[in-house]
Amino acid sequence: MNKIKFCDASLINKKKQKKTKIFSRSSVILNHHVGQNFYVHVGNRFFVLLVKEEMKGFRFGEFCLTRKQFSHKKKK
Repeated sequence: MNKIKFCDASLINKKKQKKTKIFSRSSVILNHHVGQNFYVHVGNRFFVLLVKEEMKGFRFGEFCLTRKQFSHKKKK
C-alpha cells in the first residue's frame, strides 16, 4: 500500500506560520496546507509557494522550477 508523504506532523495543528521550509519536494499538499506560504528548497535557494485550493493532491515540487530560464544574447 502506498504511503502518502507529508511535510511534518507538527504542521497539522498550527494555523499561522511565517516560515515553513520544505526540503522534500515529493511531499503531498493536503487540505490543511491551503492558504499558507511555504518555502520549497530547489537545490540552491528557496522558492516561495502560496498553496491554493486547486493544488491539493499534487506535490510541492510540481510548482517549483529547478532550472533557470535561458535566452540567447543579442549580438551588437
